[in-house]
Amino acid sequence: MTVLNVEGDDAKKYLIAFRSQDGLPQKKVLLKQYTKDWVSFSKVQNEFRGLNVTYEAFSRTPYFRAPQPYGIVLQDKILFMEYCPSINLQRMLWTALKLSRLRLSVMQHESLLRSAVQTGNLLAEFQKIPVALSEVGEGEISPGMKTYF
Repeated sequence: MTVLNVEGDDAKKYLIAFRSQDGLPQKKVLLKQYTKDWVSFSKVQNEFRGLNVTYEAFSRTPYFRAPQPYGIVLQDKILFMEYCPSINLQRMLWTALKLSRLRLSVMQHESLLRSAVQTGNLLAEFQKIPVALSEVGEGEISPGMKTYF
C-alpha cells in the first residue's frame, strides 16, 4: 500500500497494488478515507452512489472512463474503487490559457489550440450521455442525500 499525495478533498488516499504469486502486478485499487469530522456518513454514501451511477453511464461511451466502485466501509468513511489515473483539466488547459497572455512559441500556441479543441469535443460528447441511463429506485437514497443525475 502506497500513500498518494494528490490534490483534492479532505481524504487520505492510498494505492493498493495486488500482485500475482510470481510478483507481477494484477490490479490496482484506490482506498479513499475521509478523515475530517465535518464529512458526514451520508456524504460518503452519496459519493459511492454517484460513483456507481457515473461508472454505469460512462461505461457506455468510448470517450470517458470512471473508476469502478468496489465497496464502502461506511463506519470508517472508506471507499474502495478501481485506480483510474486522470489528467487534471486545470493543469492541462486553464493554466496554459493564463500563460497565453505572455509570449508563447508557435508550438506552444498549437498545443494549446489542440488541447482546447479536445476539451470542447469531450464536453460535447459528455452532453450526449442520456440523463436517464441509471434509474434510481425508491428507497435507495437515504434522507439528506443528493443524486448526481
